Amino acid sequence: MHIRAGVPRIGAHHASLRLLTPDGEALRVPGLHWASRDERQALLAAEAMAQAIWEWGASRGAARDDGLYRPAADAEVEQQRLATAQRIAHLQAHPQEQQ
Repeated sequence: MHIRAGVPRIGAHHASLRLLTPDGEALRVPGLHWASRDERQALLAAEAMAQAIWEWGASRGAARDDGLYRPAADAEVEQQRLATAQRIAHLQAHPQEQQ
């Protein structure tokens, strides 16, 4: 599972969850989309939900981490996936940073 973030449009940042299939295709998870004028709010809400879903699946044996990194099949999707993950890590490491 990863987060797809969008460039601000109409004054709002947006983030949505994507599920990465075994063959590397990124599928949108319906209904899990956040929009906010505040990038931090949109991205961290999506990250919290992704983590909660992962923990729920792992606790029930529906998800497991085998330690391997699986890139998205589409190079553009993978590049965006990595950039969004880096931005989220930065926001988490710098909670005092304001936009």
